[in-house]
Amino acid sequence: MIVRLSRFFLVIITVIVAAVYLPQLYWVSFEPRVIPPMVFYSPVIQKFMIGHFGKGKYYFTDEDGRKYNRTQADHLLPLLNFRLLAARDEMPDSLLGQPITLNKVRRNNVSIRITPKEVNPPQIPLFPLFESKPPRLRLGLPDEYFRINDRMEFISSRTNRISDSLSQVFTNALISAGFHFPARKIFGNPTTRKPYDAGYFIVDRDWQLFHLKKVHGQPYCRNMEVPDGEKINWITVKEKELQEFCGIAISEDNQLYMVMLNPEGLQKLPIDGYDREQDNIIFM
Repeated sequence: MIVRLSRFFLVIITVIVAAVYLPQLYWVSFEPRVIPPMVFYSPVIQKFMIGHFGKGKYYFTDEDGRKYNRTQADHLLPLLNFRLLAARDEMPDSLLGQPITLNKVRRNNVSIRITPKEVNPPQIPLFPLFESKPPRLRLGLPDEYFRINDRMEFISSRTNRISDSLSQVFTNALISAGFHFPARKIFGNPTTRKPYDAGYFIVDRDWQLFHLKKVHGQPYCRNMEVPDGEKINWITVKEKELQEFCGIAISEDNQLYMVMLNPEGLQKLPIDGYDREQDNIIFM
């Protein structure tokens, strides 16, 4: 009797598991891959172009519906295809009356991609604060890592002890800039593999946004002046050779802003309908 019941329950469990996972396995294995179209702007024809890719097709259409093959699109999107055009010696020497060089295009060729998985992932609440102006010009990992609760604290990675002097200096700098503890969110790019260090962007208790970095061992702290009523949900920080801006900020109501460095501030992007929980977005 017990053996029969065991077999019965095993069959039931097998059926339930199969009912849940077999459809998922089917769609993963056999669902056709859909490649969404991509939108570009052509400075040559001064129109938006839509790229259609997948299933052996590769063509573009402009906003008037005119169709272009891949070779034609290469010349209409020279800033996107500059390496290919340069190799063919077909790169234009000016666009819209402005002279351009290959080095200038490379420097301004910035790409930032944001996916739902990258927004608000789990974080270890300890962050390295780099020296933004290193004497040997190379970024290096510091010995201390910081956290921000009722004050800013630096903890030695060697001794696991709090550096009270360093903590007090940076805490005072935040207070002087108008920061209200604790920090709600801390955004940065904690890697040495970048051309420079922009520091961290920190949201305080009152949803104010502050820019903090270490310059010659001393704190640099500024209020970024968030637009009235706006709350920053996430910032993707990506330092590139072009140092005019260093990332993209997303507000609670899904508005997008460029994080500008010169001058410092948030510049709103005219993009509607974006949802950080569902949409992928690429800035190029």
